[in-house]
Amino acid sequence: MDARGTEEHQENYGGEMRLSINSLREQVTKILEKNLSHEQAEIVAKYVVWAEMSGNKTQGIVKLM
Repeated sequence: MDARGTEEHQENYGGEMRLSINSLREQVTKILEKNLSHEQAEIVAKYVVWAEMSGNKTQGIVKLM
């Protein structure tokens, strides 16, 4: 489900890709699992996604990609 409570949502708007929060968190978790355990990666991913969404522009997600 995406933030709107509907099924997985991923679209392209004028060059910008929009995807669900859960999908983003899963992708960040997969990247972090290269150096962390799955449990640790999930914790860090939740924090990084939360920080980005709350306006704390850490550039964390951009730097991971």
